[in-house]
Amino acid sequence: MASSPNEDKIRRLQQIVLRSKRIFLQDAVERTVKLQGEISEWSRGLLPADSLGESVYRYAHALKGMALTVGCKDIHRYSEQADSYSIHHKGEWTEERIAELLKLAELLAEQVRRDLEQLEGAAGTS
Repeated sequence: MASSPNEDKIRRLQQIVLRSKRIFLQDAVERTVKLQGEISEWSRGLLPADSLGESVYRYAHALKGMALTVGCKDIHRYSEQADSYSIHHKGEWTEERIAELLKLAELLAEQVRRDLEQLEGAAGTS
């Protein structure tokens, strides 16, 4: 039985969103790796706290912008938290605030990994 033009259109749109989500998550992983390198530099005293705060802000802000569009609601939620925290404390980076910011960034990074694993697992079953 042939599918209707509307069903074909819906299927094509779903495929576009799925491809977009995959690209988004792959980019998010690359951004996560870059941020982890900057965190490592900071922990060795090679990067000032202000620079690390700015890096986490850029990381979270970039992910927040596209996450909802591709259906990554949890990534959006975590990126919103990290983004807001980094804006609120910009230029006031104490050890305690950096530690809290890094917790938020790690939650976000973990969610990126979970979403990518879930996407790849779903692709393997279809």
